[in-house]
Amino acid sequence: MEDPADAVEALWARPGDAPDLGAFLADHPNWSPSELRAALLIDQHFRSRTSLPWSTEEYLALVPTLEADDDLTLDLIFSEVRGRSREGNAPNLEELAGRFPHLQERMGRQLEIASWFEDASGSDLQPVDEDSGRESDAAATRFGDYELHEEIARGGMCVIYRARHRNLKRIVALKMIRPERLTRAADLQRFKNETRIIAQLNHPNIISILHVDQVDGIHFFTMHMVEGRDLESLRTAYLDDVRLAARLVSSVAAAIHYAHQHGVLHRDLKPSNVLISDSGVPFVVDFGLASRLSEPRGLKPSDEFCGTPAYAAPELLQEHSHPASVAADVYGLGAILYVLITGQPPFAGSNAFEVWNKIRESQPQLPRSLNTRVDSDLEAICMKALEKNPASRYASAAVFAKDLDRYLAGNPVAARPIGWWQRGARWLRNHPVGPALALTAVILLAVIAVQSVSLHEQVKHTDAARQEAESYRRALETAKENVEHFQPDAAANQSPSEKPSEQR
Repeated sequence: MEDPADAVEALWARPGDAPDLGAFLADHPNWSPSELRAALLIDQHFRSRTSLPWSTEEYLALVPTLEADDDLTLDLIFSEVRGRSREGNAPNLEELAGRFPHLQERMGRQLEIASWFEDASGSDLQPVDEDSGRESDAAATRFGDYELHEEIARGGMCVIYRARHRNLKRIVALKMIRPERLTRAADLQRFKNETRIIAQLNHPNIISILHVDQVDGIHFFTMHMVEGRDLESLRTAYLDDVRLAARLVSSVAAAIHYAHQHGVLHRDLKPSNVLISDSGVPFVVDFGLASRLSEPRGLKPSDEFCGTPAYAAPELLQEHSHPASVAADVYGLGAILYVLITGQPPFAGSNAFEVWNKIRESQPQLPRSLNTRVDSDLEAICMKALEKNPASRYASAAVFAKDLDRYLAGNPVAARPIGWWQRGARWLRNHPVGPALALTAVILLAVIAVQSVSLHEQVKHTDAARQEAESYRRALETAKENVEHFQPDAAANQSPSEKPSEQR
């Protein structure tokens, strides 16, 4: 599965002249209209920064089948306007109307609204104190009953402002669609979907909606203003206190379970979608990709990747996969926990396609190898939530939260770390040795495994059993070292015909 935007971005990463987009598109005759749209827009993003940017008409001429797509045309026009504005050669509405007369009204409204955003985001504003007696801030931009102050967040589809209700003098977070996306029906539908979903949720760790309305056709809603930072900006803040990270994620998991109970899947869980207030309370935000459990076909599959690909569950990256389930959100929770206790996402790469391949085909590094403060129980919890197979993860966000709570209370956890005897068995599978040594190793591993299972049951009950377990562990560790000593020797003594072929 090749992502068009990533493929075009890779073309621009190559040294040399600007790529031949026409030839590239000819090599992909089976791309759908949405894939062609993505390719054109990402190429325009890069080409507009060269000395020879293309006009909107030149892009449409490459794909004649898309010339009637007014939404695409408006996206290209808007990007062209921004590119030419950077060069001090911004086109005016009269020029654009002459080129695209059938879009004059829509272009005029879009450019007018865009100017509001540019003025508001470019001004040097200070937050308005809720107790302030001022009726208005002259630097703010008026938007219906609200004054827009500084921009506080921006995503692929929406922008969020700190705003003040002019009559109530209340500071809120006001979310609306970005100006260049106003004319796209699919985005408006997604925005309305998010509004309806959040409105039905009432949980202390989910930011609630205060007001829903529209101004001059621009749909928006307001939320309680949370003073704080998102977990993406705090990804290394918990490396020395992994228990606090576990406690935060447990609270987030409880909120997600509440959403599941109300038939809502978040589908875009990642550190930037969790805010931590100045008092340390986590809040789940951005339900823009959320869907209802009863309506699995609500959004296009491509919408799964509007967020950060590194946090998408493996099953969401498969073609013809089943609709997302609660297991996908459990994976997202595990990915957030992984970031907080290691300082990095489970998978990373130079582009989304590389990340997707790693998610599907490889395992993340064990957290303890990245942070020595992570113990085996917390690592086991995290890795269970990140299992490739959805059925192998926690059955629900609530079960995940309960295991974190058991960990925090110092009780045995439901997740089981992969024991060294299991690692040894995997080593034997991948590195065959002679029959006699293999049999000896298997017997030793079996004996140790049986003892360990018995040991684990004893650990659950009394302190005395734990003390006895410690002596067993020391004996078992000695046996482990013996096994590990003769495995390399056995491999070295094999005849050439017995040596295994190199593993991929």
